[in-house]
Amino acid sequence: MDLVYQNILIPGNHRLGLAIHRRQSWSVAFISEEVKSVALSTEKKQEIIKAYQVHENDTGSPEVQIAILTDRINYLNEHLKANKKDHHSRRGLLKMVGQRRSLLDYLKKSDFDRYRNIVTRLGLRR
Repeated sequence: MDLVYQNILIPGNHRLGLAIHRRQSWSVAFISEEVKSVALSTEKKQEIIKAYQVHENDTGSPEVQIAILTDRINYLNEHLKANKKDHHSRRGLLKMVGQRRSLLDYLKKSDFDRYRNIVTRLGLRR
């Protein structure tokens, strides 16, 4: 069985060709399973927005953004418990935590009552 990899013909008995073929088929299956569950579903996002919105058409207030980030952070925490070597996702997690921290600092500075409310509702330590 011959294998064509990036327009290069690899003979059938060549171990490198089989390793490449196995790795490609595994990674495609792995990626397709991960993509389904990584993104926050539209329904879940709408539920979060409805629960934390300040007024009827609110989708971007700090409370909503913090709640969405918290949900994504919680998901990534669970993902990283199972996939300890996934350093790319860990970096994304740290960026999200920093962004949430900035939003919380802004809310604390501008309206302390709203800050206290969102921290208690989400169960964040502080």
